[in-house]
Amino acid sequence: MEQKQIHVFEWKRVLMGNLPWTFLAEVAFRGVLIYVLLLFAIRVMGKRVAGQLSLSELAIMVTLGAAIGVPMEVADNGLLPGIVLLLVAIVYQRGIGWLSFGNRKAELLTQGDVVMLVADGVLDLGTMKRVGLSHERVFAALRQVGVAHLGSVGRLYLESSGSFSIFRSKGPQPGLPTVPPGHPGLAPADGVFACERCGTLAEKQSGACSHCHAHGWREAVKDAETDVPLRA
Repeated sequence: MEQKQIHVFEWKRVLMGNLPWTFLAEVAFRGVLIYVLLLFAIRVMGKRVAGQLSLSELAIMVTLGAAIGVPMEVADNGLLPGIVLLLVAIVYQRGIGWLSFGNRKAELLTQGDVVMLVADGVLDLGTMKRVGLSHERVFAALRQVGVAHLGSVGRLYLESSGSFSIFRSKGPQPGLPTVPPGHPGLAPADGVFACERCGTLAEKQSGACSHCHAHGWREAVKDAETDVPLRA
């Protein structure tokens, strides 16, 4: 459009561009048709797509979003290319599922694998660095399920979908706090200190941590209701 043809606050141009008002009815028809096809595509892909997404499923959902946008809104583009993209996404997702079902290597390649972040109240710093998780992100996941210190955690796993699976320790133990100071229900674990970096327990706060070799220490905490001994 030439500059001399543009008028400021020309509402028809602002709202509809160069298209006639009647195109809104076609947009409504396109939207309903694409929605029905998208609903069918997700139904065919299975219930898993509607839950926590794996890497391949997230890629599929992004592809579906890109496939439906242009056919619904652009007058110069027909619906058939978008429908073909939906069919390709369905075939790809079903194919990946079929291949992963019978091949563990293919499953790990396309879906990823579960990794352990905490073992017996101690952070696995190497794994956290490899998967790109900070201390605060791990502590936030623990706080969301009511875990106030690492001593309550037997195992913490990061699933391939990005969700966390938490298994509490069998017996009460002190640990590095995951909550701010003054959190109710906690008490200092007298004479027990936790490495600020990995959570390893020790009876003194001098020298390097035996697990990660860091030098920062803070007083460990325990549940206020119990008298908790230091783990052997």
